[in-house]
Parts: sequence; structure tokens; C-alpha cells
Amino acid sequence: MYDLKIKKEFIIIKGNNIIDEREAQNLCNKVVEILTEQSRIDGLLLNLKQVNLAESNFDIFIQSLTKLDLKRIALILNDPVSSFKFRLWRRRYKKYALLKQFTTLESAKEWISTLE
Repeated sequence: MYDLKIKKEFIIIKGNNIIDEREAQNLCNKVVEILTEQSRIDGLLLNLKQVNLAESNFDIFIQSLTKLDLKRIALILNDPVSSFKFRLWRRRYKKYALLKQFTTLESAKEWISTLE
């Protein structure tokens, strides 16, 4: 289950429990729909504090999101992903979007709203 909010320059998605393949696809479709309607949005803020990343299809979800027309994707996590794994993600997806992880919503909002 997730909650999606549209702000002026970015989209905020807050997830609960586990992201399964169907939910990931629904989320991506919804984001595509929003990006099509509102071209000024080019950032995505994912609040994943309540998501069990170990049991989720999160790698597939991130891969799908990075193919959307976004400049930045901010990940808000209780415990940041290991620096090694996160460096691999950033390297893999850097030609699509800039990824960064945060522990607070405020710091993620600040970073995402500095889009150039």
C-alpha cells in the first residue's frame, strides 16, 4: 500500500510493508501519468521508512523508476542502504537519474527542490 502526493516540483510516494511486482508497476504507471500531465515535475521523493526492502522487489522498482523522465530520486530510509550497494545503484542508473538516500524527509525535500 502506498500514498502518493504531488507537490509543485516533485512527487512524494510513501510506502508501507512490502513493494511487490504489481504494486511497483502500478506506482510506475501512476508516476508516468503524472509526469505526462505535469511536465514541470522532474523529481521523485520515496519515503520508504516502513517498507521491508529485504522482502520487496525494490531493485526492480528502482530500475523501472530510473527509466522515467526524472532528474532526481530521493530515497528516505530508516537505515541507509549499504554504501557499497548504493554506489552500485548510483553507478548503474546515473545516466537516467541522480539517486541519493536520506534519513529525514526535510533533508530529502531540500535536496530535491534544488533541481536545476
